[in-house]
Amino acid sequence: MAARLGGLPEIRHGELWRLVTPIFLHGGLMHILFNMLCLSDFGTMIERRQNTRVLTALVLVIAALSNLGQYLWQGPDFGGMSGVVYGLIGYIWMRGKFDPNSSLFLHSSTVTMAVV
Repeated sequence: MAARLGGLPEIRHGELWRLVTPIFLHGGLMHILFNMLCLSDFGTMIERRQNTRVLTALVLVIAALSNLGQYLWQGPDFGGMSGVVYGLIGYIWMRGKFDPNSSLFLHSSTVTMAVV
């Protein structure tokens, strides 16, 4: 895994967008449709209760972290927004649990379905 970090010369030279751009690649029509449906549901929930800037920041940070993790785990051949979707699920779940005034909430069955 540490050897793969050496495979990121573009990022080390400032091309940080490369950590985010894989969210725009998908493996097929069903892949992109499912990801966009989930992004619409969870993203709208966050955007309405907080604001567009918070949602944008969350998507960018989660994308960078999940894509870096995916790269370190499996290598460079991946794409999709599933990491962002799961990150948003985690954000909503934890924010609702630790800040009940946020009005963000996920039913336990939604969390169970996401984990399973």
